[in-house]
Amino acid sequence: MHDDLPSSEDAPSQTLEPAVRFPLWVRGLAMVFVLSRFVGMAGFVLLGTLAWWRYFKQQALDIGVLVLAGAAVACPLCIALFQWWFVRMGRRRWPGGHPHDEPNAPYDPTSGSH
Repeated sequence: MHDDLPSSEDAPSQTLEPAVRFPLWVRGLAMVFVLSRFVGMAGFVLLGTLAWWRYFKQQALDIGVLVLAGAAVACPLCIALFQWWFVRMGRRRWPGGHPHDEPNAPYDPTSGSH
């Protein structure tokens, strides 16, 4: 039929490894980690724009402007702190990058990693 496509006989046999399943709370934090890349900058832009708009609307530097400007600066800083903590926690708990590498994980004879 198609001579340019490799046949299944020519393909090397691949062994499928079992899926890596981290605990649900870690997977949730990983999702937050990915979303935080966008939320940090969006928060900075949104809060900074609100502070700028309020300042030029009132022509005064009041507490509301200072709070919005401070929150705009704190948003990416807090996101960076969370990301640093999450990576550090992951490397500390799972140094090999596998959920069975956790120091206090119960022995699982089917995992083959102990």
